[in-house]
Amino acid sequence: MNAISPRFLPPEQPHRKVGLFCLFLLLLMAVMKLCMWYVPGTQLLSVQSGSMAPYLQKGDALVVRPVAKLDIKVGEVVSYRSPVDERLIITHRVQAYDPHIGRVITKGDNAAFADKPFERGRVIGVVAEHWHGVGFLVDGLHSQLGLVVLYIIALGLVVAETRKLMVYFRPTYRYKSP
Repeated sequence: MNAISPRFLPPEQPHRKVGLFCLFLLLLMAVMKLCMWYVPGTQLLSVQSGSMAPYLQKGDALVVRPVAKLDIKVGEVVSYRSPVDERLIITHRVQAYDPHIGRVITKGDNAAFADKPFERGRVIGVVAEHWHGVGFLVDGLHSQLGLVVLYIIALGLVVAETRKLMVYFRPTYRYKSP
């Protein structure tokens, strides 16, 4: 009979899948940060509205790279500080740009009208990449609760791996029979 005794079967470890998923998220965040480091001034933003649909959807993550004054081109998607509220960052497509007077006109792909012209100095940069759905993760990590959850997960992984190492390196004693 080739039946395997239940005590020799590996135990189910559902926590391991959760740990691997969390580790994957941590690695994804690290890769996203590393991608931004090779260009100084690069920012990671998330889309908060549907004004650029279908190109950009709510919840997408954007990598915005700084751009020189004369490098803005009609048709590019740029992020800029709102003339009304400095804290608000808007991401729209360039409709017109005059480098001599430094005025930019943008419009959301899903908007009926163009935005009011604004000075070139408000432009943060050009959207270099966008990732669908990753913006929700970015938003979560920018919140205090998201960081606390991330730290708890990381601490849990460290504790679990430390316990495994302690069991692995536990000294085994061999008694000599008299």
